[in-house]
Amino acid sequence: MVQPMAKKPAKKAPTKRKVTAAKKPRKPTQKKEERGKCFVMMPFSDPFDVYYEHLYLPAIKEAGLDPVRADDLFRPSVIASDLWKMIQEAKVLLAELTTKNANVFYELGLAHAIGKPVILVSETMMDVPFDLQQLRVLMYDKDDPAWGEKLAADITAAIREILADPVEAVPDIFRKKVKSQGPEQDVLESRLESLETEMRRLKTGPSRGRGRPTTTSDSSRFASVLLRNVRSSKEFDEWVHRWNRSGLSIQQLTSIVLDNSDKIHPTEAERIPEILLADG
Repeated sequence: MVQPMAKKPAKKAPTKRKVTAAKKPRKPTQKKEERGKCFVMMPFSDPFDVYYEHLYLPAIKEAGLDPVRADDLFRPSVIASDLWKMIQEAKVLLAELTTKNANVFYELGLAHAIGKPVILVSETMMDVPFDLQQLRVLMYDKDDPAWGEKLAADITAAIREILADPVEAVPDIFRKKVKSQGPEQDVLESRLESLETEMRRLKTGPSRGRGRPTTTSDSSRFASVLLRNVRSSKEFDEWVHRWNRSGLSIQQLTSIVLDNSDKIHPTEAERIPEILLADG
């Protein structure tokens, strides 16, 4: 009798391993780089205001910078410390030399003194002083129907050249660092003195009667500008008293503080009623 063959045990199907995709390492989040500024030095009158809006402003933005003029601050007249700060912070400066405006040449001198790259623009070489004629000047001819487009393109190209090689953009004679010859002064003392001078100027106003806030809106703008220069609790207390006496209410002062939260901590707004009550 033939014995039946023993059945072989069935093979187990191989267990499938779960394959997980390797996690890609997270790229570190990069902060968005702030655009630099181009400070435009030019007369504040027609036709230059039109040039700024329709030529310089779009040409500068096209090159990747933010345009700024001295009159962009909310004040009828800009004090020297504001000009000096803007000139130092700007990556590139542009000077419209047409009409030989004295303020433009003053600001240009400050820029050259600290080795800033400056683009010179003029309608005629007659308005370019002899000392500057050796430097590159972007010229424009208003008899040419396309003069505006050409000038805007030249400005954009000049800014891009400077950003690509900022050292080469500054003439050799202005590259040497010069130590300040001004008398040394404590930083806090300097800030307080500047603040007091500006407050005094706002209180009295210029001799011609211009520059003094005449409306609540003007006062708020002036107060906001000065608030950004406050560096201590004492200065903040003085700021509160000064502008409350000028007619701004607690609510308005609080709003100004909150609008400037990038410079002043918002909790300072809570102290405003206490500051005024403490003074009786």
